[in-house]
Amino acid sequence: MFNWNRETARDRLWPLDGSSQSLRVRWAPNYISQVQFVLMEPNIAFYRESMGQTILSGRLRLGMGGATGSSDVLPPNERFYAGGASSHRGFERRKLGPKDSQGGPLGGAVKLESALEARFPLFRSLYGATFVDAGQVWDRMGDARAQDIEVAAGIGIMLKTIAGPIRIDYAWRLTNQDKTQSTTQFHFSIGNPF
Repeated sequence: MFNWNRETARDRLWPLDGSSQSLRVRWAPNYISQVQFVLMEPNIAFYRESMGQTILSGRLRLGMGGATGSSDVLPPNERFYAGGASSHRGFERRKLGPKDSQGGPLGGAVKLESALEARFPLFRSLYGATFVDAGQVWDRMGDARAQDIEVAAGIGIMLKTIAGPIRIDYAWRLTNQDKTQSTTQFHFSIGNPF
């Protein structure tokens, strides 16, 4: 397993400027594991203070993987999942992408998540936010198509604390490829969404 991280934000709990980049590579060859696979997950986020105290931020997360050697599928604990308060806020936690017949998440071998957000002061330590999240999880690399990408817009309110922001986000989907989920979602979380 290989992990690389680079942080240039001065305050990780409440970033005003800078960026964050990471790369995770995981490889399980046949002499180490009975199930062989390779995964790569690059991530990037940026933060910029502009127009007074408004903070513009963005994120891009990718995930690509596949079975290798004698294996033909990725194990469930190595598959990519998306959806939730720190992922795609238009979906419940881990509910973006392939599902079984009961609606449970199956995960996938390919993931795309992106977000843009503007955070602005309301009163003292209370901030508002507007955001757009987009993404999808696909079962295999060959399944990835731009028209499958789900997009959601939303608003949020957050309280700045010494432990990081306490957030409530409300998102509504602008696309509706997945008819099994509600088109609106509420999320409560502690910490930045990215």
